[in-house]
Amino acid sequence: MAGAVHRESPGVRATYDTWADTYPSVAHNPLMRLEQEIVVAILMTLRPRRALDVGTGSGRYLPLLARAGATQVVGADFSMAMLRRAAQTATGSDPSLVFRPGNSALGSDPSILAGPGKSALGSDPGIIAGPGKSALGSDPGIISGPGKCVMGSDPLVCADARRLPFARRSFDLVNASLTVGDVVDLQAWTAEMARVLGRSGHLVYSDFHPSWTQHGWKRTFRDRAGATHELAFAGHSIEDHLAALEAAGLRPAAIREPRFRDDSDPAVKEFRRRWRNPPVVVVFHAVKQP
Repeated sequence: MAGAVHRESPGVRATYDTWADTYPSVAHNPLMRLEQEIVVAILMTLRPRRALDVGTGSGRYLPLLARAGATQVVGADFSMAMLRRAAQTATGSDPSLVFRPGNSALGSDPSILAGPGKSALGSDPGIIAGPGKSALGSDPGIISGPGKCVMGSDPLVCADARRLPFARRSFDLVNASLTVGDVVDLQAWTAEMARVLGRSGHLVYSDFHPSWTQHGWKRTFRDRAGATHELAFAGHSIEDHLAALEAAGLRPAAIREPRFRDDSDPAVKEFRRRWRNPPVVVVFHAVKQP
């Protein structure tokens, strides 16, 4: 749910940086839990080998991608503060959040972080040759700045979702959870996801359902001091998504528009009473055409 790009505004990045301080590493509200339930069910049928999580935020999908079978997992986000949060998650006390000790999520193929025709590590292991270039540095626990990456047990890359620093056909799967709400140019974003996908690769992503725009709902959060912040989002229709997928050469395999089912949560119960329970999220699974 964390950063991609929204209206070219540096204020959005700053807002995510503020949110990172209190952003949990798990699905922390009914909408996110509903979204994750649908997405994970799809991921578990795919068994990817190399997976990219775009807009990784606090990294909640990184261990889920590993559990789905991916042996190489990379998280990308444009918020350095969110990436630090993800790094804390990966080195936390919960062993289920950490990849197997001693294993790089890139495995034996570091070239996915390279530009076309380049080796990611090259002759200098301190330099990554992809667009924007990155320094590994001597401390893999430090995220060193925009366009740079941290190589811990799970690589985290600070990158613009429209210009990812990866070679073509680097991944079998791209996952993006509630990220495209931060993207105005949906077609450009989808084209970039297709670029880094291999032939017959899978794109699984979610967005705020068009019902959000129809009902005028707002996305808000509270910082550590208790102040409320609003983070605007770009509304996309189902038709917008389908047109963007088609233009990128991605064939829709599934579209899910789930509604809340559990009345045991008082907030969900009140939501269903007030709004008559419209869909709150939409999940797409698309396959890159050979």
